[in-house]
Amino acid sequence: PLLQERRKLQLQQTKQSDIPDMVITNLQTLIKMEGTMDHPIQNVRLINLGFRDAAKTYMEQWSAPSGGDWALHRGGAVFLDGGTEDVTVSGCIFRRLDG
Repeated sequence: PLLQERRKLQLQQTKQSDIPDMVITNLQTLIKMEGTMDHPIQNVRLINLGFRDAAKTYMEQWSAPSGGDWALHRGGAVFLDGGTEDVTVSGCIFRRLDG
């Protein structure tokens, strides 16, 4: 349920069978959090979730931050882009992210 007065989305499982499997495919980034210094995203917990089957990123734009023989892609299955505070990722399983 969306708690509009606090702008929160909560998904709480009370029993094993309460929530069916959710499948979303063809996304390079499965969760993206992008706040600002004035309006940060705060106090987020991703606990005991499974992430899998993200789209391929190896042909996407990459950058070489140090001029060395390696490069980074600004993205990922869970991507925190500035303006995030107190984000916890715990007990999650990441499979077949194809990056």
